Amino acid sequence: MDKFFKNKDAVYFKNIFIYNTDIYLSEKDLGEENFLEKFKTAKKGFVESRLKIPIERITEFVLNENESLIMLKFPKIDDDVNAIMQFSSKDEYNEVKEYLISKTNFTGVKEYVGNRVWIKSALYTLASAIATAVCYVAASSGDEITPRGRRKGLQKLLAFLSENLGTTGVLIIGGVITLGLALWTYTKLQQKGTEVEVFR
Repeated sequence: MDKFFKNKDAVYFKNIFIYNTDIYLSEKDLGEENFLEKFKTAKKGFVESRLKIPIERITEFVLNENESLIMLKFPKIDDDVNAIMQFSSKDEYNEVKEYLISKTNFTGVKEYVGNRVWIKSALYTLASAIATAVCYVAASSGDEITPRGRRKGLQKLLAFLSENLGTTGVLIIGGVITLGLALWTYTKLQQKGTEVEVFR
């Protein structure tokens, strides 16, 4: 394959050039004309990345068809490195995918990766439980709460709820809210992550 791919909207590498058995990635758009020469000689920015990856050094690659992404994993010095190629069309993505499969002879398996969506809802559940406990303690003590410090608005709200709902009301309302948030967290936890195809 001898083909240049450009995706100006790519997060990682704007230019991808596959030449024989090497993949050239450039974070900066170097343009298609004389790409290899510019890749080797053009002055590199301080944080600009350029990679030359021989296909035979790739240890695995991960396909994400929904995002038209291919993540390459290859050894560099003493650690494995990942490089993400993002394509502007499904046709480009499929063309490179088929080329990599034919050159590496890897076999693919479906995997699910990273479902961390539940963490945010778990934090809301924890905050609700703490707020319920604080309101309950304030309602049961019977003392008048004087808001002070940076969070006066939140303290006024908790004092208002404690005084008007009483201990039973605080437990019922806080328990219902906390239980609802706990169920929301559970449903998020049960969701699978993104399905990707991993070739090794």
